[in-house]
Amino acid sequence: MVKIRQSNTAEWVSVTVLLSEAAVGLVVLQFLALSREAPDAVGGGAAFGALVLLPFLALLAGAGCYLLSAFVVLPTIALAKWLGRRATGRADVWWWVPTTALVVAGLAGVASAAAGAGVQASLWS
Repeated sequence: MVKIRQSNTAEWVSVTVLLSEAAVGLVVLQFLALSREAPDAVGGGAAFGALVLLPFLALLAGAGCYLLSAFVVLPTIALAKWLGRRATGRADVWWWVPTTALVVAGLAGVASAAAGAGVQASLWS
């Protein structure tokens, strides 16, 4: 009989964040496609080239999402668990995760703004 290992809560949260990032990315991609001009319909080579490159781009995006999850989401969850244990004595207080994520995201935004790369520079250039 195969024994199934009970997974860690941090892994489930990481996968959930990864899938929600993918969903938000798809919505942003659709809005970006709507905001551009229609290309000239001279040849069909561009569509074929995009179709050939799509699996490689998906692989690259998947690797990027994995790295983001491994080096941002999981350490943030570990920090939230540590803060929950340190402050309340219990590690299962759920509201430490969004609070810590908000603080980490705020610090990243402040650091980005202080470096001179504001929202306009990072999104549209």
